[in-house]
Order: sequence, then C-alpha cells, then structure tokens
Amino acid sequence: MGIEKRRHERKPLRMDHCEGTFTLEVRGEFHEIPEIRDMSISGMGITLPVYMDPGRPVKIFYAEDDHVVSLTGTVTWCEEHPPSSSSFKIGIFFDDPYRDVSCSFHIIISRYLA
Repeated sequence: MGIEKRRHERKPLRMDHCEGTFTLEVRGEFHEIPEIRDMSISGMGITLPVYMDPGRPVKIFYAEDDHVVSLTGTVTWCEEHPPSSSSFKIGIFFDDPYRDVSCSFHIIISRYLA
C-alpha cells in the first residue's frame, strides 16, 4: 500500500450486521463484495477474489430492501493478500467525497461502522 495518503479516518465495517448487500461494478461486470475492511467519507478498503487495476473507475452499490444507493470511485491500489491466495485487498477513493450522494451513502452505511 505504501505511504498513507488517506484524508479521513477509516473505520471497520461490521458486515455481519448489514441488512443489505454491497456490489462493485467495473467495466460492466458486477462483483459482490464479500468483505469491507474499512470505510470513511472519502474511501473504502475491500477484499475481492479478482484483481483490479489501479486507476480503474468503479461504482459501488449498497442495496437494502427496495433502496439502492451508489457512488463512484477509483481503485487506488490492489495487492494479493495473502500472497498466492487469489484474494486481493483493494483501496478505493470515492469521487468528490463531499457531493450529496457520497454523504448520503456514508450516512446510510454509518450505522454499521464500528
């Protein structure tokens, strides 16, 4: 991951308490997010079984009941962890974290933050 560049404190997300599902869309492909390690108003750390190129634009969805919220971001880093495991830790920076949609997304998700 290198030098810490985060602008906001990240907090762990208690996915076991989430009532909905998280999905990541990249280039028209959808991947359910099995693990969100941490989240802030400006980004999140996730784990996926697929590699994502840094610099790649993504869209994150959270669906709960009949409600879906989404926001866009960019993959900032991706590393296989543990090595040779086909599991990748991925850092995502949200586009313009102060836009209303990012704040709404964070407000909805904040009840699951540790």
